[in-house]
Amino acid sequence: MTRMRPIAIGVDAGGTKTRIAVLDGQRRLASHSERGINAATVGAHTAADALVHAIGQACSAAACPIERITEVAVGIAGAGTPAIQRALTDALQRAFDPARVLVTSDAEAALAGVGPGPDGGARAIVIAGTGSIALARDASGATARSGGHGFLLGDEGSAAWIAREAVRMARRAQDGRADATILAERFAGKVSPTDAAGFASLYPLVVECANAGDAIAVELFHTAGVELARAAEAALRALDLLSTPLPLGMNGGAFGGSALLRTEFTQALKGVAPTAIPTELEVPPEIAVLRLLRTADGAQP
Repeated sequence: MTRMRPIAIGVDAGGTKTRIAVLDGQRRLASHSERGINAATVGAHTAADALVHAIGQACSAAACPIERITEVAVGIAGAGTPAIQRALTDALQRAFDPARVLVTSDAEAALAGVGPGPDGGARAIVIAGTGSIALARDASGATARSGGHGFLLGDEGSAAWIAREAVRMARRAQDGRADATILAERFAGKVSPTDAAGFASLYPLVVECANAGDAIAVELFHTAGVELARAAEAALRALDLLSTPLPLGMNGGAFGGSALLRTEFTQALKGVAPTAIPTELEVPPEIAVLRLLRTADGAQP
């Protein structure tokens, strides 16, 4: 009888999109995408149900039975507190028992995907997706973060923040309180969203306006880049890493959707953390989070 190989599930759940990798050993059987999940916004119970559903869909796409799953590693937005992580871990453990389960934040998952630096230890990540956050770790394993406070309290430089500011400026122009630009024309008649995901869905329109030379949109991207650089600076300063050469990963849909944002961020970063080296992730978060699970277990990453 042929022995069925175990399946590992890696999940990167952000505010807008959830990416799932189904792996058979080192071979990826399927890459699956679902709607975003933010545990802090929807609550641990709803987030757990959404994760179980999404993993089930991914396994169906890969034509592998859930019974073969031996590892489930999840990096999810809004899971920065131990209480939410425990609640999600318990729910996933019940759903996929006896699989090993790890739940962490999406920032931790992305940081695990940053390649080694000059000393092999210190590294950092800035995520600009629906929300935004900076996370740094020194060679001893100490960690510091900046941002990630959610749509109402911060997330400066994120897709939702940029779009919200764009809508605000467009409304001012429509009221006659500011000069009308391409931005005001593009948002005329559109219903304003009420949540982060809704605003993030408008982000491509702001990118289009900036690419067309709209002065207000261009300035928004400049401000966003500066805010993201300040978040990185704060996280690095907390660990006394501002003068340490290290890789700094850039991840998230806002970065991916705008070359201008990437340029503004990297330029601003030079002024506040000149030894940080902006870089692409070595491994995508949905794969990197499995490294965290295996390292925690003492197994080979």
